[in-house]
Amino acid sequence: MNSVLTDQSIHHAGIKPVVHPRLKTVVNGQTAVRYMRFLRPVAIDQLELRPQVHGRWIPSVPTHPAHLIISVLDPRTGRWNTVREVDLPRDPRIEGRGLNQRMTIQQMDAHFERVLKDLKHVIRLGGLKTDHLRVECDREHPVWPNHGECNGEVELPALWAADDAGCLSYRLLEGAPARATPASSAGIGRGFIRVTGPSTAGSPITRRRVRLLAKSVSGL
Repeated sequence: MNSVLTDQSIHHAGIKPVVHPRLKTVVNGQTAVRYMRFLRPVAIDQLELRPQVHGRWIPSVPTHPAHLIISVLDPRTGRWNTVREVDLPRDPRIEGRGLNQRMTIQQMDAHFERVLKDLKHVIRLGGLKTDHLRVECDREHPVWPNHGECNGEVELPALWAADDAGCLSYRLLEGAPARATPASSAGIGRGFIRVTGPSTAGSPITRRRVRLLAKSVSGL
């Protein structure tokens, strides 16, 4: 099929130790992770990733993913097994080719809108069979300066760098019925707790916004 495969996805940030190229020491790098849950076994021929705008504004600069780690879930061990690592090409237009600081924000936004219309990455997976796919972006190419920037290093990709991944070409495996959509569980409910302080008489307990503070009369 050549339509986008529906998935129940979860995405969040991750932490990956990396060697900083300038400091020559290990630091915690930031990654962007998307878990794609298909609820049925599928054979994936290709994965498509389209850069998008999230968290960067004035001007609205797209994500610029440089490296992806693609993994499948092993149901026997509960571990993710890496099946592909992909280096994505840089697009000089996102780095600033065709732009200058004398342009207005509106002109810059129009530039990036044109970029997004024809920019996509297609990763061939050759009929990969799975029901869970993990896509992680751990590096990003440089991007044009903007007021919403929250990173700046290649080891700190924007949180949404892997968010628009989708399986464009796939096959549902025969004899594999769709699983029921997991029922949503209730969120955290309100309740009451009984707070007690140290046994020493006179130890005050004070409430400070969202925390309770117990102070010992001995000062310890």
